[in-house]
Amino acid sequence: MELNKNLEYRICFDKVGNLDKIKKNGNYFGSVEVDGNLYAITVDENSKKKELAKEMIPYATSSFKKIYSQDLKSGRPPINHLEIEMEKSKESPCSEN
Repeated sequence: MELNKNLEYRICFDKVGNLDKIKKNGNYFGSVEVDGNLYAITVDENSKKKELAKEMIPYATSSFKKIYSQDLKSGRPPINHLEIEMEKSKESPCSEN
């Protein structure tokens, strides 16, 4: 798979038994538990602006939970690894008055 070099954020969700080793990783940004499964949240090393990725994690986590739920409804096994590519959108053309 070819990496998108212009990508701002590639947020990864990896199923883990415990977080000890991953917490030492500089790309670790938290964890989420879904349906009894623990997932580490990391930001891909090739992502630009890793320090700003924290702003995108709630959106990526919401997307991850939706995908996870859809997969379970379809009869697929729980996700082991999922990458969500995101770009921070420019400000809305609507102005506040």
